[in-house]
Amino acid sequence: MSQNPFKLFLGLVAFDNAIRDSEHKIHKLQEKKEALLQHKDQLLNVVAQLKQQENAVRKEVDMHELHMKELDDKERQKKRHLDEINTPKEYTIVKREIEAIKREQHDQEQALMQVWNALESVHKTFEVKQQELTSVLAEVDVQVAALVEQERQLQSEHDHKMSEREQLLAGIPQDWLEKYRAMQSRVTDPVVPVQQGSCSACFYDITEQKLLALKRHALLQCEGCYRFLYMPDRVESSEQSDHKDS
Repeated sequence: MSQNPFKLFLGLVAFDNAIRDSEHKIHKLQEKKEALLQHKDQLLNVVAQLKQQENAVRKEVDMHELHMKELDDKERQKKRHLDEINTPKEYTIVKREIEAIKREQHDQEQALMQVWNALESVHKTFEVKQQELTSVLAEVDVQVAALVEQERQLQSEHDHKMSEREQLLAGIPQDWLEKYRAMQSRVTDPVVPVQQGSCSACFYDITEQKLLALKRHALLQCEGCYRFLYMPDRVESSEQSDHKDS
């Protein structure tokens, strides 16, 4: 004996709920995967910034060393010139220039020492972060690979269910399906049971006349939220009757 349209419709609803649960699981896996990938990018950015900082400090070191070399060359030139001077006045002037160069050399040595210390500190931090990153990235990649595999399996199951869904539409009135699709686009639970004489979604009271119609397996929409309504006890009794008939 063929099943009645009402029971077929509820079967479709249950099947769609399973599909929605599957899609929800896939979405959650995708969110976890994206969160891990974002964490990975953040770690890579931290290390990249430290590397940029190290390069910037290294350039500063190179700049100070170059300036030190220029001062050394300038001092040697002044000393050679000092040996060639014949007048006391000119000798005094050049001597003062050499002393000024020495003071500048001293200041540059202090500055060079500071940037060298800064470079050493940044480099150590970079190495520590890089070591941390290596282990963390390996763990993240393993987790992402596991999530990708879970997502692949769930997506395969979901696609298989979607291919079966078309077969469940046979025997269900077209106007039911159209209203059902319209409600699906608006709410996640377009079909809900009646509980204690009211809609279990919006708690709108159902009239006695409509409760009687629902007990006769009529498919009605709630006047408050327009969801489809059914009587859960009538579904159970219908299933028990089907088992006896079979």
